[in-house]
Amino acid sequence: GIANFRQGRGIRAGDTIIAIGFPLYGLLTSDATITTGTVSALSGLRNDIRFLQVTVPVQQGNSGGPVLDDSGNVSVVI
Repeated sequence: GIANFRQGRGIRAGDTIIAIGFPLYGLLTSDATITTGTVSALSGLRNDIRFLQVTVPVQQGNSGGPVLDDSGNVSVVI
């Protein structure tokens, strides 16, 4: 399939997100893991707007994986 990037309204605090990745590939599972959470803040350390804070649990191996909105559009990449 083809990934569609989020269009229109930017992501907001409180939006539902879905992280997909392969954390600890081969040690835990070879299948993709899917976890859900919310955007908790639109900035990170020292109010840096290049970073988001999210409640979705991510582990090593999720790096570079997509974070989708509740419509399946790519919102950010972790």
